Amino acid sequence: MPYVKPEHSLSARQMAKRIAMQKQCPIRLNNRKQAGFNLVEVMIAALVISVGMLGIAGLQLISMKGSHQSYMRHQATYLLQDVVERIRANPAQLAAYDGFDSKTSASFSCPPAKDCSANSCNGADLVNYDKSSVACGLNQRLNSGRIQVSCNPAGTCTSNNINVRVSWVERAFGKETVATDADGRSDSIVLNTDILPLNQN
Repeated sequence: MPYVKPEHSLSARQMAKRIAMQKQCPIRLNNRKQAGFNLVEVMIAALVISVGMLGIAGLQLISMKGSHQSYMRHQATYLLQDVVERIRANPAQLAAYDGFDSKTSASFSCPPAKDCSANSCNGADLVNYDKSSVACGLNQRLNSGRIQVSCNPAGTCTSNNINVRVSWVERAFGKETVATDADGRSDSIVLNTDILPLNQN
């Protein structure tokens, strides 16, 4: 039989080496546990970041919607002022502006039949030019835009008072639906003002 050296006869160096090898096993197990814990931390962090990114995307969508609505109202206000100033520049033809509706193509032509910016026009020509100028470029400013002019009270312009209404359809963001009225528009601005004769301005 081969000779087996008793454990107590091992040298101090060999004993230290054996003890060190025995101590390595629990250290490796601890390393495995620590690695698994780090993976869980990474997964939780990824989940938190994902939720945060969704929240940021939602805020960005709200911001875009608010900016678009503000832009549409700015454009509508500009159109209101433009129409009113055109009528004020031609007050003798106030009754001719009554009933103007950009949705009804029969009330204007694109391009205008006569360009009053380059030619001399009488009051009637100016009315047709104003209607065409406003209506032809309307949809470039407003989504499904519509402009309506009416004397107040309806059917008579003797009081020199008019209503100007600008309406449009707001853009839908995400999966939302935009509520519209019977006319198919979602927003509108109405201006009521007096058109005074030139000698009273």
